Amino acid sequence: MKGALIVLVVVVLIILVFGGQLMGERNQLVTEKNEIDARWAQVDNDMKRRADLIPNLVETVKGYAKQEQTVIGEVANARAALLGAHSRQDEITA
Repeated sequence: MKGALIVLVVVVLIILVFGGQLMGERNQLVTEKNEIDARWAQVDNDMKRRADLIPNLVETVKGYAKQEQTVIGEVANARAALLGAHSRQDEITA
């Protein structure tokens, strides 16, 4: 009887130890999952912020494109005038 009680106590202690380890590991996994979810939420926020900046970038590029188009047109006209020059004076003027 006394031996069976000792065996029962040992078995219960072993179950408690392993149960405690399993609960600790489960809690660790839950903590890591929450950290991963928080980091993905940060990635989502950064991606949305970048997407919100795209229209501003497009407007900025459009503004510079108009200015560059004018400059490119002037350079093309100057090149055409230079290539169409028939004398040194025309080349100097171009």
